[in-house]
Amino acid sequence: MPKLYTCLWTARNPRSCWKIKSRVQSCINGWTQKLHNVIKEIRHVFRETCEKNNCHPLKSAATSLVQFPLWISLTFQLRNVCGFHTASGYGWLPLIPDFTSQGLTMACTSLVLPFSLLIIGLANVEIAHLRRPPPVQSNSVLKSWAYKSTRIVGWMGNLIIFYCSTVVPKALAIYWVTSATHQLFTHLLIMHPKVRQICNIWLLPNEGTEPYRRLLNRTMAEYAVVRRLFGRK
Repeated sequence: MPKLYTCLWTARNPRSCWKIKSRVQSCINGWTQKLHNVIKEIRHVFRETCEKNNCHPLKSAATSLVQFPLWISLTFQLRNVCGFHTASGYGWLPLIPDFTSQGLTMACTSLVLPFSLLIIGLANVEIAHLRRPPPVQSNSVLKSWAYKSTRIVGWMGNLIIFYCSTVVPKALAIYWVTSATHQLFTHLLIMHPKVRQICNIWLLPNEGTEPYRRLLNRTMAEYAVVRRLFGRK
C-alpha cells in the first residue's frame, strides 16, 4: 500500500517530485564532495606524519612478515613428519612421552606443550603491556581502559588457545609453540637500540637506551613472583 500511495502522489505532483529528487541529489553530491575532501586531507596528514617521523604502518607488521618463511618451512616439515611413527633417540626430547609413544596426528596426552604455549603466549602479552608508554594526563582514563582491555583480550585468547592445544594434533601444537617462541624472540630483539637504529625505528621515550633493564625493573615492580626469584622484597 505505501508504494501505491507513492505512485499516485508522484503521478499527481510530478513537479514537486522532481524538485524533491533534485534537492536530495544535490545534498548527496555535496556530502560526497565533503567526504572526498576529508579523506584527501586525512591522507595528506598521514603522508606528512610518515615523512616527518620516518615511520610507516608496515613497519609495525614487519615482525609478522618475518615469520612467513618460518611458517611455510615448518608447515611442510610437519606434514612430512606426521606420516612417520616417532621413536626415542631421533631428535625428540625424551622428557616428552607424547613424541615417543604416539604420532604427531594424535592429541597431546601430557600438558608440556599446552603449558609451554600458554607461558610463552602470556609472556608476549605481558611484554607488550609492560612496554606501553605512560598515558597522557588529559586522556589517562581512556588510555588506561584501552590498555586493560587489550591485556584482558590477550589473556583470554591465550587461554582459549591453551584449551585448543589439548585437543588438536600435536603437530599443530608444535607449530603454535614455535610461532609464539619466534614472536617472543623477535619482540626482545626489536627492543635493542642498535637493531632499532639499523631498522630506522625511533626509541621509545619510556625505554631510552636501556630497554631491557627498564623492562626488568618494571617487571619486578609489577609481579611479586619475579621479586622473590631475584631475592628482592
